Amino acid sequence: MPSEKIIVTDEDTTLSVANGYVRKFEKGSDEAEKEHANRPRQLTNVTYVEFSSRADDMKAGLIDTFLNVELVDSNIYMARHLLKGRQSLPAVYGGQVIGQALAAAAATVDDSYKPHSLHSYFIQTGSVYKPILYMIDRVSDRRSFCTRVVKAIQDGQAIFTCQVSFHKDEPDAIVHQHEMPVVTPPEELRDFRDIIEDSLRDDKVTVAMKAMLKAKLKEVPPAFDRVFEFRPVDRGMYYEDSGEENVQPRTSMWLRAKENIGDDPRLHQCVAAYISDCTMLETAIKPHSILQPRPEHLGLDPTCID
Repeated sequence: MPSEKIIVTDEDTTLSVANGYVRKFEKGSDEAEKEHANRPRQLTNVTYVEFSSRADDMKAGLIDTFLNVELVDSNIYMARHLLKGRQSLPAVYGGQVIGQALAAAAATVDDSYKPHSLHSYFIQTGSVYKPILYMIDRVSDRRSFCTRVVKAIQDGQAIFTCQVSFHKDEPDAIVHQHEMPVVTPPEELRDFRDIIEDSLRDDKVTVAMKAMLKAKLKEVPPAFDRVFEFRPVDRGMYYEDSGEENVQPRTSMWLRAKENIGDDPRLHQCVAAYISDCTMLETAIKPHSILQPRPEHLGLDPTCID
């Protein structure tokens, strides 16, 4: 008889996980009533999700909160603590979904394999008020490479997919990579919030620019400031639109975690994936001048991290 995991996500919805399949039951439906009638009175594997403990209300650390995924069945992981991307919207932060998907995929391969390529697609907006299930497809396991496909599911619908390739540590025959750009060291730079507050006090900055910066500060979730420190190399991006055409879509920024995240390289890679979505839109929109009319739709297919 197959093992089954019952997950009560709220008063009206129950998820049944068995043999890699997820079934959703709504309160009052015939299937739900039948499921309830056949369910044992005592269940030791029931997980009740308490949404009052969402990440933006917690004081837990980065590992326990933002990147933690719980194994609920074979190749299925669940994330309960979700972070908003913008304070005014209930949409989950995309970088957290990328980081959790990578963490779930990494949990299915041996420690000797390290992720070296990740391609992801955001399909639809996820909510911070419901848990996310990460379903892992073990595409291949070979001597030097492993491949995993991850599908993030919420309310029975896929909100995100990604493919991750893992490579076993071994001597490199060929090494090539971009050189670290020559930029101002972090010790000589200030936190982005301090730069914005200086800009708001500057009489030379236009009213339109100040309104945009105020909105930006208001939208930053408190958890970001609590966990990470951001020091932009180009402080001018928070002062005034340059008005130049063909501005290169590049952003240089120093950042670090404010807490000790240990020396596990996998965790560091998950953190890098997590933070990759933080300045992506600001960087992509640079060539179009931030004070000109903005596009109403922005595509994020795919996000590629190599």
